[in-house]
Amino acid sequence: MEQNLQTVSRWYCMASNGLATLCANEQDARTMAEDCDASWPKNAPHRAVLLGDVAAERERCAMICDKAAEMAWSRWEIMADQFDQGAAAEAEKLANAIREGQELEQRRESPAR
Repeated sequence: MEQNLQTVSRWYCMASNGLATLCANEQDARTMAEDCDASWPKNAPHRAVLLGDVAAERERCAMICDKAAEMAWSRWEIMADQFDQGAAAEAEKLANAIREGQELEQRRESPAR
């Protein structure tokens, strides 16, 4: 079950009122933030921010932990090293904790039925 989860993040200039403007890159966002502070001081401070899909990034982290556990279990089967056994178990715990946290957050965001 090999998945390629590509997390796309983009740079924005964000005003204090929450308005975000998509920028070409970090430097563009920083320049725009300075320009917007001068042009719209009531919405200052403007900040250069990097926004991305947190859910996809969490799943990517969980998949890394899954892979680490798989590698440690494979090594443990060959060498019977307790360190590998412990590493595999901890990596599995991390992957499960990441996914449980994500599920809990999704339940909080879903309206009650």
